Amino acid sequence: MSFLDDVGRARALLEEHGRVSLRGLRRQFELDDDALEALVEGLVDVMQVARRDGNVLTWTHGDAPR
Repeated sequence: MSFLDDVGRARALLEEHGRVSLRGLRRQFELDDDALEALVEGLVDVMQVARRDGNVLTWTHGDAPR
């Protein structure tokens, strides 16, 4: 699976759950530190669908998750 596939899957996970820990993302997608930072950058800075609150990503795009 490509890195962009992982970003898309992480986005869907974040949208569904509203908040996801960075540790959880690291385990779910088997990421090293550099890959995790790139994933966070993609969601927070590039797509602007999340915000980083310490060690947690919070969904910020569209309707609030259920």
